[in-house]
Amino acid sequence: HRLEPGSIEGLQKGEFDLAIVARDNDERAPSHFQVKQVPAQIHSFELFRDDHVCLVRKDHPVLSQQWDLDCYLQQAHLTCECEVGDRWLLHSVLAEQGLHIENSTLIADFFAAALLCQSSDLVFTCTRSFAQQVVKTHQLELLPLPIYMAPFSYLLAWPQHLENDPAHRWLRELIIEHCHKN
Repeated sequence: HRLEPGSIEGLQKGEFDLAIVARDNDERAPSHFQVKQVPAQIHSFELFRDDHVCLVRKDHPVLSQQWDLDCYLQQAHLTCECEVGDRWLLHSVLAEQGLHIENSTLIADFFAAALLCQSSDLVFTCTRSFAQQVVKTHQLELLPLPIYMAPFSYLLAWPQHLENDPAHRWLRELIIEHCHKN
């Protein structure tokens, strides 16, 4: 099921049994996206933390330049839509400094963005875990994000009424174990 506004409320009401959601540890994030604001009726477990990096094609012109915030902002970008249209924290962090990404193309899928990035001069800001996987199979290079943002957490979340359900607990433990192996 696609995560949409209202999905967390659906989890609280028992409409969903389990969700994996990304939540910010950065105080600058909107409160409803912060880890510390997960509703009390929802139990959660942090599967892992991740941060943001940039992807560019292997022969992108920026690879022969100094990679810094000015260079980053001068590029054309790809932005992936997350949780239906909410702005990324990155845009708010830049706006706090009076900066913004001028030229951005919105796309709905990370893998489509990686394919488009590999055949264009677009810069794709994404998660490190995703980037590390696609650089193995695509003609892409990973660059650091040239502005600080705190890592975010991937949470396994479930409604309170399933906390002690044996089958549900088994599934949660299986997911947690798998995440900790990787």
